[in-house]
Amino acid sequence: MILIKYQYLLLYITLLLNCYIINTRSQKINNSKPVKQSKTQSKFNNDNDINDIQKIKEYNNTRGNIKLDVGKKNNINENKIVFKSKNNLIKYQDDEEKNYMKIQYYNKTNVVYIDDNDYINVSSVPDNVNTRLYDHLNNNEKVMYDIIFSASKNETPIIDTNMIVYNVYSLDDYLNELEVSAERVFTTLIFENPELWWLGNYEMYIYTTDVLYEYNINIKLIPESSIFYDYTIDDIMIINQSIENITLDIMNQIASLNIKTPYAILRYIHDYLITNIVYTLDEKRRHIRTLYGALAQNKCVCEGYSEAFQYIAQQYGINTLIARSITHEWNFVELNNKWYIVDVTFDDPGSELKTDYFLIGTKHRFKSGTYSDEKSHILVYSAYSDKKVINYPEIESNDYIPSSEELNEINSIDRSNLIFGNIIFK
Repeated sequence: MILIKYQYLLLYITLLLNCYIINTRSQKINNSKPVKQSKTQSKFNNDNDINDIQKIKEYNNTRGNIKLDVGKKNNINENKIVFKSKNNLIKYQDDEEKNYMKIQYYNKTNVVYIDDNDYINVSSVPDNVNTRLYDHLNNNEKVMYDIIFSASKNETPIIDTNMIVYNVYSLDDYLNELEVSAERVFTTLIFENPELWWLGNYEMYIYTTDVLYEYNINIKLIPESSIFYDYTIDDIMIINQSIENITLDIMNQIASLNIKTPYAILRYIHDYLITNIVYTLDEKRRHIRTLYGALAQNKCVCEGYSEAFQYIAQQYGINTLIARSITHEWNFVELNNKWYIVDVTFDDPGSELKTDYFLIGTKHRFKSGTYSDEKSHILVYSAYSDKKVINYPEIESNDYIPSSEELNEINSIDRSNLIFGNIIFK
């Protein structure tokens, strides 16, 4: 009897201790947690980013499965922000910021130069390099991507998204993971979807909820730092319609010429952009770095060329990616299960249409050296920073060799009416 009473007493004490621990932990999270702020950099800003994040994921998985879902605003404590983060696109950074980043990046002992073995895959990335960047995201990142993509692709775009994350037992560790994951998600969105031209700078807020270990993630897709901050939803929709109309016109031109092979389609898009666009570096023009600037205003810089090229090529199911350096943007294109380089901007000298950068490999030689020697083509692996958050596909070292069918199709085009601007399609 004494033993039984002792066991009951021990059980009672244990229950009291557990209740105290849970209550203390809840108070720490919901009441006394200071707001953590972040800008474009986090403490995971080195060569071990991927390894560090993997360790955090493994730690969190031992504490329970963290899950992400569409947010429900009925249980959010909107006055209790535990985390703020903001990120700005490289392409919208000023010259001073870009120059500073170049100095830091090029002086790294581990700087990544373009070479045959430059395009490496981390262990978590599938061996199949012919997949989308999306396929390299983890499950939670895919959920976040899908929520933002669906909101942005909506006929009436949504620019303020909410989602719920739960089973977060270690908040600090999760927030460090979330910063890198968000940068990876937005980089993937931007490198794969040029039609979402207003996406770029973003702000992320984490709120507590009335449920333990559950938080609300609010992401502002057009924050005050965006150059499109004063745009209304109607403005976005009007511009989107203009892009669609012009793209359809170009596709009708291609159809009327009976151009069918991907090679000839890409060549036509390449030549069309060069002959219709005037390279214009005027920071007063908001769209010099979007496909709208390229297609509708016909004035842009490298981002406009590459994103317009990508978008039109995608309408034909041709796998095309944005390639990014600190100061430049171009494309990687997949043909016959192999990846090649296209740089429409560098093929636009102003007076004569060139194809020096059309479907070339990394060993392509110019008078000044090879593609791999050019600093303007030293890749960064994020749209926001020098962190490695994505991996590019392996690029062929040799140029693409068109088949006789592809060459015949190019040569059979009636060029008599194909005058774009002051340059003849040839």
